[in-house]
Amino acid sequence: MTNGWQARIQEAVERGLEGNWAELARRTGLRPSTLQGVKHGADCQVSTLLRIAEVLDLDLNWILTGKQPERPGVGSPVQLWLDEFLAGADDRARHWLEMQVEICLPPYLEWLRRREGDKSRG
Repeated sequence: MTNGWQARIQEAVERGLEGNWAELARRTGLRPSTLQGVKHGADCQVSTLLRIAEVLDLDLNWILTGKQPERPGVGSPVQLWLDEFLAGADDRARHWLEMQVEICLPPYLEWLRRREGDKSRG
């Protein structure tokens, strides 16, 4: 039995994918052995958690702490942190973050680009 974030991921896989970890591997592009480690309580990389959060439509803060809403939404601390980081970032830091987001969360990068486009038109 696992506790903490591992248990929340297990719960989400049970609910969202009927416990099908092979399907989670297919959708995330992660190796089944990586996901088995997560399932059984092994530590993992942040990029692994980000992929799982994206595929299962979960808030990373909820996965890590259990204190945030399960579904991402306006005002999510991760979203607020990213907005604040990008607002104060120099070009090098912004480029680094965009590369990381592109690798881990392509839909967020698309949202960010649309948002920046809306700001420039407004």
